[in-house]
Amino acid sequence: MTDAFDVRPVRDEDLGDLLPLVRAYLDFYECHDVGDAEMLDLSRALLADPEKEGVQFLARRRADGAAVGFASLFWSWTTTRGGRLGGHERPLRRAGGPRQRPG
Repeated sequence: MTDAFDVRPVRDEDLGDLLPLVRAYLDFYECHDVGDAEMLDLSRALLADPEKEGVQFLARRRADGAAVGFASLFWSWTTTRGGRLGGHERPLRRAGGPRQRPG
């Protein structure tokens, strides 16, 4: 038997369930210097203006409502840098080395 899932846009009340999933994503990509506050700011910006900023989706298992996955669709933010793209982005971090500016 396979699990059934519901996927819907993130709402403010979902942020507590979304953050651990985003943190796991950041840890996988070794983006340890991107803080939870930055990720919450990103998610709240998307919630405030989805037409301009983008949208996040949260997948929940139907059987128990557990948050099991997420997707972010945006064109002006980057999760792995914890900020906006386009001149104001944070420097890139190279594994084992200091951050470097793109370009």
